[in-house]
Amino acid sequence: MPETSRDVVVVLLDETTFTVPVKPTLLASELLDMAASHCKIKEKEYFGLRTEGDGYKNWLELDKPVLDPSQDLPKGSGQIKIFFTFKYFVDEVRYLQDYMTVELLYQFSRQAIMKVVY
Repeated sequence: MPETSRDVVVVLLDETTFTVPVKPTLLASELLDMAASHCKIKEKEYFGLRTEGDGYKNWLELDKPVLDPSQDLPKGSGQIKIFFTFKYFVDEVRYLQDYMTVELLYQFSRQAIMKVVY
């Protein structure tokens, strides 16, 4: 019996979450669009969707369905946690056009530093 949908919890950079029932045909790029829209981001090209498992991190391939077996998601019928985060960086912040992208880059950098320091 084919799977109809599976709940995905998307964790945003400010650690807020939203849940989406994902059907087998939903592309990862469409889920990325939803997350970017939720954050009011125009420069989506710097972001990606990542999963985490026991000791590994995996980037979703945007041209494939979220639930595709090659995406290496946790097995079972429970919720899947996917992180919306920076995947690509610019050499200088001045290259960013959108204020919200700059703000999220600052938040991301701050969180990364705090995790290392503390």
